[in-house]
Amino acid sequence: MGRAQPGSGTADGDLFWHLRLSRELAERDSQHEAETGRLIAALLDVLSDLDGLLALGDVGAARYRRGTEIVSRRLAAALREASVELIGVPGEPLDPAIHCVIGTAESPGTPPDHVTQVLRHGCQYRGRITPADVMVSAAPDADSPAARGQSASNQPGTDEEQE
Repeated sequence: MGRAQPGSGTADGDLFWHLRLSRELAERDSQHEAETGRLIAALLDVLSDLDGLLALGDVGAARYRRGTEIVSRRLAAALREASVELIGVPGEPLDPAIHCVIGTAESPGTPPDHVTQVLRHGCQYRGRITPADVMVSAAPDADSPAARGQSASNQPGTDEEQE
């Protein structure tokens, strides 16, 4: 005799599948709760780091920057640990599927259509993408001083020439 199939019309068959699905859902809920608890604990650690950094008071820009970088790395690590892949790194090529362009600007030394600044990180989590808000390098204007190889101070029509 084989196992009863769902919807077979027998009470035993329907009860078997109901119990099996209930057990699977309970296991999934338990895993989700554990993952959420680990993420919350990691975020609380980062919040404590930020509070500690703020409590230092005036420690100088270099030391404050170092502390901020440490906190940023810890937060990124906590997100990676929770299977969150961060999106948005300066220098990467523009990809409309993962970047939302907020603006463009000429950026010497950066090829056109590459990220120059990340205004808001994006992420990929469980197949869902939240695009990063970015600034992107633009090709120099044909009329711009950079495209002609001139600095802004010696371009035609500047105040220095008009005097």
